[in-house]
Amino acid sequence: MKEHKLPQTLNEWVADAHRISLDHGWYDVDNRTFGDFCQLFVSEISEAYEAYRHGADVRATWIDANGKPEGIPVELVDCLIRLFDWFGQNGLDLQAIATTKHTYNKQRPYRHGNKVT
Repeated sequence: MKEHKLPQTLNEWVADAHRISLDHGWYDVDNRTFGDFCQLFVSEISEAYEAYRHGADVRATWIDANGKPEGIPVELVDCLIRLFDWFGQNGLDLQAIATTKHTYNKQRPYRHGNKVT
């Protein structure tokens, strides 16, 4: 297996995650729909929550007997990877969108919308 440089920017992560999905056949049949991606996001969050329900330490990660990373943080990273793939499939600039939203959030009032939790 050829090693490649790890991504450094959000957009490099997007390109790399999408390329890996393409290379590993996840787009061989049909392009994934937005609904497919939403369910994939939910499934990764559900796996993290299921581990939590079974008493996993929310900060713990480990490598299983097959060399696979496991743990709640790993499942949350799987959700990020799915998000990166979606941004890649759609040719969106995650860095620019994240910067715009973060800049907006910084100027919002304290507990905007009167939300309690």
